[in-house]
Order: sequence, then structure tokens, then C-alpha cells
Amino acid sequence: MAAEPAAAAVPALSCAAPTATVTLATAPDAPPLRLELPPAGAAFAVLVGEETGVDLEWQWSGEAAFHDIDARPPRFGTFAVPLRGGEVLQLRLRANASRSQPARLALRLYCAPPAEIASLPVCLAAPLSPVSRVLAAPGSRCAAQGLHAEATRAARAGDNRAALDVYERAAAAWQARGDRLREGAARLGATEILVRLGRFDAALAMADRSAALSRAVGNEYFAARAGSERCLALRELGRRADASACQQNVAADYVRLDEAGDAANAYVSLASMAHEDGDSAAATGALALLDGLDAAR
Repeated sequence: MAAEPAAAAVPALSCAAPTATVTLATAPDAPPLRLELPPAGAAFAVLVGEETGVDLEWQWSGEAAFHDIDARPPRFGTFAVPLRGGEVLQLRLRANASRSQPARLALRLYCAPPAEIASLPVCLAAPLSPVSRVLAAPGSRCAAQGLHAEATRAARAGDNRAALDVYERAAAAWQARGDRLREGAARLGATEILVRLGRFDAALAMADRSAALSRAVGNEYFAARAGSERCLALRELGRRADASACQQNVAADYVRLDEAGDAANAYVSLASMAHEDGDSAAATGALALLDGLDAAR
């Protein structure tokens, strides 16, 4: 049996030094980062990890499978686990994660967690469970997380009117907590639903609000996604020139962010718009930019 990789050189967590930010290797064959945790001692302790732009997964050393960090929104999820005493936590990128950005995880150890933090291991792991609903006090992180999860479930089920209502409630809950990153993500979800419902003027306003919130906290990827929805709404409103200019900007944003898959989709959409408008030169130009992306990989 092959030996386990050596523990990574990461800051030690303790009750006296409870915070750290760890950086994971992004190479597809990189071994997991191993974080040695202190014994919990007699008191109940909780470790909270926050993604900072890349989808990660975790496991206790010795477990058979890794656990996704599913708490919404993607790339900025949160996990929380109670400490059992002296374990090793292993972290790695998800197989389908974007590898264009530094993969960091912000960690905090709560040795005497307040009630809201103590409830996180349950409500983040299963935000729609009956127990989580009991723990979701008004204004709490659990309540906001549950609303965001409920909106996502409704959207995936195609229940667009319910999804829009709950995304807006989730955005309000995040706003009340001063969490602009997650408010922006919830408003992005609402924008996508407004486009589905054909409410294009409302989608434009919501896209702009979502993008502004995301940019304010440095979340350029979600801002670009909001821009993409804005382009669709402009097109459906008959503002074809504005939509094409919008799509060019979004494609450039994705290229700048090194998001090759999203950039490729943006150039395909741009070529499709040009083809529908009878502009063969613009369509050919968009496809040439797409070919350039492929050549650069």
C-alpha cells in the first residue's frame, strides 16, 4: 500500500490561534492537503471552512469518500464540522472545479461556539431537513442558507415562480446580514429565473444589481455571469446591437478571468447572434476567437 502524503506545511489551528487561510495545489494529480487539527478537549468545538472562489471537497483521513461543500453559492460554499479530537482533515479541488484561480480555504476554529455557529454542522449539511428548519432562527445564517437551498431546489425542479419568490427572500436575508457576496449570488439566481419567465426588463435591473454586489466584493466571475443573463434579456427585448456588444464584453471578461469553458460558450452565443442578424463576418470573427481559445489550451 502506498504511503499517505506528508502533512502539508499549513498554519496550526488552536483556540489561541483560531484562524488560518490554506492554499491548495490546483494540478489535477496533486495529493490532498492534510490539515492536522488539535484535540477538541472537554469543550464542544466547531471548525468552519469558507471557499473563496473555487469548489473544494473534504474528508476525514481514513474515510472512503470525500464530501462536497454544497452550501450555496457554488465556489463560495461553507462547511462546518464538530471536532472529535486530533483528526486529520484532507482537502482537495473537486474534479470539475475551475483551476484558473488560486484555490484557498478560510478556516476558523470556534472553541466555545455561540449558538448560531454550533448549529452550522447540521444546517449546512442538510439545510432543508426538519432539524435545520428548527435551528433556523429568524435572521440566522441557517435561515438564509435554508432559503438559498430551497430556491435552488425549486429552480432545478422547474418551479420558476416559487424559485423567484424564494431567491428574493434569500437575497433579503443575506442583505439583512450584510453578506453582499451571497446576496449577489441570490440575485443572480433571481435574474436567471426572470429570464426564464420572460420578464426581461426586470431581469435587466436584477442583473445590474447582482453584478454591482458581486464586483463590490471582488467576485468578478459571478458579475460576468450576471452580465451574460443581461445579454440574453437585451436580445429578447429586441436590442440586438446592445446585446451583441454586451456579449463581446462578457466573453472578454471570461477570457480575462481564464474561464475557458464560459468564454467558449460566450463566443458561440456571439456567433449565433451574428448569424441570426445576417452578419457573416461577425459570426466568422467570433468563431475565430473561439478557435483561438482552443489553440491556447
